[in-house]
Amino acid sequence: MQRSLASRGIEKTYQVKQYKEFPFKKDNDPVVKEYNKPKEAAQGVKYFSRRALTDERFYVMDRPHEEIKATEKQERGLKNALESCGLR
Repeated sequence: MQRSLASRGIEKTYQVKQYKEFPFKKDNDPVVKEYNKPKEAAQGVKYFSRRALTDERFYVMDRPHEEIKATEKQERGLKNALESCGLR
């Protein structure tokens, strides 16, 4: 059974970001504000969208993402599968 992020001491935050190039979400888009709850972040997007002076658009991105690494056995299996399909 997987443990939640909070039980591992990782506090999840939700960032309201502004698109630089709509509709493409990029890591370097500016963060406008951070929230602890997704509902508050969604309300923040609505708030900033109403207050925008130009055609600025906003979206919610959840952070931090938990990085999961494959085991050596999984890596070998993936490599073999790709080679058998001729993709590698």
